[in-house]
Order: sequence, then C-alpha cells, then structure tokens
Amino acid sequence: PLPLGLLRNDRSILTTNEWTLLSNFLHAFEERIPSMRIQNSLNELSSLPPKLRLKPSELVSLVHDLYSSIVPLIESTPDFHYLPIHGRQVLI
Repeated sequence: PLPLGLLRNDRSILTTNEWTLLSNFLHAFEERIPSMRIQNSLNELSSLPPKLRLKPSELVSLVHDLYSSIVPLIESTPDFHYLPIHGRQVLI
C-alpha cells in the first residue's frame, strides 16, 4: 500500500510502519500530557512582570512538569520500544 499523502514525498529514514508507530506514540502523548497544568503555569508566568517571569526556579519547575509526564508515557507505550533508537532519542 502507498503511504499517506503526507508521507508520499517524505525523505526520512523511517518506514511506513515506523511512521505508524510514531503517530501512535504521539497520539498517546497528547492524551496523557498534563497540558492543563502546564498551560495554567504558563498563564501564571505570563501574568507576572517580565523580571519575575524569568526566574530560573519557575522555568525549571515548568520544564520538570513537562518532562516528568514523559516517563510514565514511555513506560506505558509499547510502540515506543519498537521505534529505532534514533527515533526514540528525537522524541526524548
């Protein structure tokens, strides 16, 4: 079968099957990421004066929330383990 229209002109090293695995993984990520909590944190930071917005502790906390949501996702998504190592590294 021909790849989807998006992939027809694709020049990557991923096969159609690997694209499917990647797509499944990204869909699972979008469902599980604590986006509301992160969005609320971003909104709170936006409301602060610029000098306070750039406090390293606030940014570290935000990045920590984002990355800490990835570990459970990876552990619960078998498709992630089927991706080539390069594909896993790009996602992480």
